[in-house]
Amino acid sequence: MVWIILAIVVLGVIALVTIGNKQKELPGSLPSGADVSKIAPADIPLKEIKDLKQGPPQVTIYGYSSATKPRLCAFCDGENDAEAARCCICGQQLN
Repeated sequence: MVWIILAIVVLGVIALVTIGNKQKELPGSLPSGADVSKIAPADIPLKEIKDLKQGPPQVTIYGYSSATKPRLCAFCDGENDAEAARCCICGQQLN
């Protein structure tokens, strides 16, 4: 049992070292962390500077838009259904 756990640990260490070496070999990758502050803007191509400022692309998973505009309460600005007679938040009569 101890030999199996030891073998798993050794294989894990080997895998981490291999992955670390591959990451060091990546050509043309942007520096990160403290290295970024040491670089002059002229050292990085303009497109890569724009990519750094924009961050990752935003993906909208779910978007909802109502077919009708909600009725706003004059007292609490709460959104209510179009056919509501009273505010669902504060209970005041809607005009």
